[in-house]
Amino acid sequence: MQLRTPHTIWFLLFAIFSNAVFAQRFNHYYNFSHLNVENGLPDNTVYHFLQDSKGFMWLGSRNGITLFDGIRTINYQHNDQDKKSISGNFITRILEDSNHQIWIGNSAGIDLFNRSDNSFTHFSIQAEDGQMEDTYCVLLGFSNPYNLWFIDTKWKAIRIFNTQSKKFRFVVSTDAVDGMLYNNPHSKTTHIWSYLSIGSSHYIFKNDSLISQDRFFYETRNKDDNALQIFHVYSQNDTTAWLSTAKGLMELNPISHNYRIYNNMDGKPVLEIRATAMSPKGLLWVSTGGFGMYTFDISSKKFIENFRNFVLDPYSICSNNVVSLYFDRVGNIWCGGFGNGVSYANVETRFFSKNLSKVELDRWKKENNVYWVRSDQKGNIWCILQDVLGFWLLDSNLKIKEFRQPLLENGKPYKGSLYEIFFDGRNAAWCTTDRGIYRYNVRTNKMVQVEYPLISRELFGSNWANSMISLHDSSLLFSTMGGLYRISTDDHGKQSILPFSELNDKPFKSFDIIFEDREKNIYVKDIGESLYVLSLSGTPEHYVLKKQFDFPANVIQFTEDSAEIYMATSQGLFLLHKKNLEVEKSPVNNRLPFANVNNILVKKGKIWLFGDKGLYYYNPSEKSGRLFTTEDGLPSNRFSEFCMITTTSGECITGTNNGLVSFFPDKLKDIIYPPRAQLINMYVNDSVNGFIANPQETKAVVLEHDQNTFSFEFSSISFQHALANR
Repeated sequence: MQLRTPHTIWFLLFAIFSNAVFAQRFNHYYNFSHLNVENGLPDNTVYHFLQDSKGFMWLGSRNGITLFDGIRTINYQHNDQDKKSISGNFITRILEDSNHQIWIGNSAGIDLFNRSDNSFTHFSIQAEDGQMEDTYCVLLGFSNPYNLWFIDTKWKAIRIFNTQSKKFRFVVSTDAVDGMLYNNPHSKTTHIWSYLSIGSSHYIFKNDSLISQDRFFYETRNKDDNALQIFHVYSQNDTTAWLSTAKGLMELNPISHNYRIYNNMDGKPVLEIRATAMSPKGLLWVSTGGFGMYTFDISSKKFIENFRNFVLDPYSICSNNVVSLYFDRVGNIWCGGFGNGVSYANVETRFFSKNLSKVELDRWKKENNVYWVRSDQKGNIWCILQDVLGFWLLDSNLKIKEFRQPLLENGKPYKGSLYEIFFDGRNAAWCTTDRGIYRYNVRTNKMVQVEYPLISRELFGSNWANSMISLHDSSLLFSTMGGLYRISTDDHGKQSILPFSELNDKPFKSFDIIFEDREKNIYVKDIGESLYVLSLSGTPEHYVLKKQFDFPANVIQFTEDSAEIYMATSQGLFLLHKKNLEVEKSPVNNRLPFANVNNILVKKGKIWLFGDKGLYYYNPSEKSGRLFTTEDGLPSNRFSEFCMITTTSGECITGTNNGLVSFFPDKLKDIIYPPRAQLINMYVNDSVNGFIANPQETKAVVLEHDQNTFSFEFSSISFQHALANR
């Protein structure tokens, strides 16, 4: 049954919404997950990321390093009492070599992670006098399998550490305190860019020897008004480097020295750029020190979207001060917020779009629980929100155009409950309410009550109108708590409302959902335990009862395929076969994670079921399905009952308790990345302590004669739907 709670309408002035209310465009697609000290991190500022060859994420902070598999965090910090602990807590870079060894630069030198026992081997830095010292160094990268380049900040040099011979070599002096390394496979050269200072140096090496050095913007070092502070460099290729600067995003050609700064989006400044990262699809992501993140199209040279932290949106990024960016191999972006932890989301799909968010409605201080949605003949979208005194008019792009309060003929506000608006003309519509049927003038915003004979005058009787549909002959049918009614129009345009069919002779005639199929049969569900099928008999006006079912489940929505009527109900999905009018429960119910199906969409043989735990997609021909949740970009996992439309362009729009979600079912692609299982613990004879330090690195296990049982734990590394893995 479709629950119809009252929506009292009061008068307010019309409010025309302007997109200029928000400084930048709101993120309509991605839901960011958050990781911080409250759920596992040792520190809330993360500067460095690495996804290793096994799929784990390494996160380097100011207070240690973290291994993350999507659910579990393992923190490694320095311990003065443990020589095998990491030597320094301030992490400067995390790298993996061609032999899948993890190297970590930190405030005390260089550490190698030992997978066999989860320990660290420390390498102090060789000083000029040959002594070994624990000093702050910044790893840059590998030029070959063994040469690890780093910046020695104490001795102001770029040096190489050979991981095979464990020897150090001086390369060139530098004032740099941070930088990046880029290997050109065609010219077989190694490029290093310095940053975190005013100006940047570009070094080019061949066979580990310096062949050229260029300096950019150093001439402005002593000119405060023109000084260019550079926080990060991303080298796209030999002729394009993207510099993150305080004055904006800079595109620099290191060969010609030509450059251009981009620092504007929709007339608003984009400054204090902190880092950049290129997505697998070639979109440049840009972080800032106070304005969130942006995407930048390198072809059009324009900023596209802005991602910011909103208190009202739990799926927004965790901070507007983003100090680090990283893309893993499956398209997740990782963002380090200064003092606010880490945000991450998969951005390689834009399947779902979120609309009518709490951020958009903050102007009116309203909640965004969408109760009802329909479209008019002009393509506008109309919504009613739960417990909001009015309804909303959106354009075809789902941007708010207007907030309306319907008025009566005398100019006073309508104070009853409004359930649906049924559009039947250019400027006219019908409204179902708890006080009968009203004609609504779209242009004037006024409602006029239409009289009809009342079958029942009892409480919740014929005045309580529920649902309205259009029949094949353009007449209208609506249900009430006290009978069925038909609205007919004669050749002169005169309309009449009369009781419809023999169902009104039933002892119980409180009706709710109604539906007409292609064969002109009408399906009626009462609010009790009966389902009726009416069919034409003789004249176009006469319908007879074809079949009655005992059906205790509440029918929320009907939809039709070629041979079946699909019924979304409070007890799952049911099929009503049109050929023999038999009802059966769909086998898809065995897969559903929810019982209450609030909406259903059947398109090209594929079934979409909307419930209170997400959106389930099922392909009957392949007998396969999957659940979409907020981790896939939905604004909420709870969908509103009988609150869905499809547009002429094929877009599906449906309501949730957190706004609208829209998507194109035909554009569904396989966006699930299979988890990578890794053994993390092995136990013998039900012991509480692990039998092997790192079973994933163990090739064989030998048990003694009294070691009769063993068990293991595994981590299915997945940063989307991690809790659903089994």
